[in-house]
Amino acid sequence: MAKDFQVIVHDPERAADWTKIFGTNQVYVKSPIPYRANLPGYTNEPVYDLDLDQYTEEQRQALIQHIADKFSLQPETVEAQIDKVGVPILARHCTAAIHNPLRWF
Repeated sequence: MAKDFQVIVHDPERAADWTKIFGTNQVYVKSPIPYRANLPGYTNEPVYDLDLDQYTEEQRQALIQHIADKFSLQPETVEAQIDKVGVPILARHCTAAIHNPLRWF
């Protein structure tokens, strides 16, 4: 997309995770409009899609390693899954921000 859509994560634990990975609790997403998805431990939960195009390869690898560590998975498995389905972000305790709104509305 563009650097126009961000989600600010307010949950302290999740914000700390994002800050560890990206240096901030504000992450780029593909759309400011959440959709519903089924995730491990969550059914029909509103989520945003992380916009990986906005991040460096180093940040992507940090994200892969974080997910692998958190869910006890091999980094190669995580990377393959990210390439296939992306990275959903729980919409709970988040605020969506739209920069340059006139461009989109």
